Amino acid sequence: MAALVFFAGEIRLWANAGTIKTSVASWDAGSVLVGSQNTTSITITNTSSLMVTVNSLSVYGDSAFFSCCVTLPKAIPPHGIMTFGVKFLPTTVGSASATLTIISTATNKPTVVLGGTGLEHLVSLTWGASSSTTDQCWQNFTYLVYVSSTPEGPYMLITGSNTQNLYYTDTNVVSGSTYYYVVAAMADYIASASCPGLSQYGLISTFSNQTVATIP
Repeated sequence: MAALVFFAGEIRLWANAGTIKTSVASWDAGSVLVGSQNTTSITITNTSSLMVTVNSLSVYGDSAFFSCCVTLPKAIPPHGIMTFGVKFLPTTVGSASATLTIISTATNKPTVVLGGTGLEHLVSLTWGASSSTTDQCWQNFTYLVYVSSTPEGPYMLITGSNTQNLYYTDTNVVSGSTYYYVVAAMADYIASASCPGLSQYGLISTFSNQTVATIP
């Protein structure tokens, strides 16, 4: 004859399995040529004093996004970390989006929102620093990038605002067009005992030599 056993109080089927968090809540992969890729690293932190095992990194949405560079399942010790990669490899032109969900033994399921744009063409520009950067009277150098549809101009500013970088990527280009680019330096002249005259700010140099890009 089977005996009936009664338990008093609460029975917990699952103990606290810990919690985790990601280093970012979203990632903008930017503009990437179709067939090329952009990769980022994301860190998962075990914020609890219990072991957490990550079972899968599930991406829902555009197939241009996928996780990589880690072997699962992977255990994260208490207050430890785990790093994995996310790649954006567009196969079509246009915007793409997805959501990455972390499936683990933790009580929460953090997500990372992913976004990017596939491009058919782009133009990558680089240039050398202004020769005046070695002159102590000139400070706070930035650069302005301009474009024209004709070799004589007029030129239109395309950087939106000045940049300290010595490179710029123009993603607003179309097939069958030719673009003419020039760069100008902008800096402040700071008067001092060794720099005569008055201080002046936001002075813009003459244009650099012109470079041409023809989009196939």
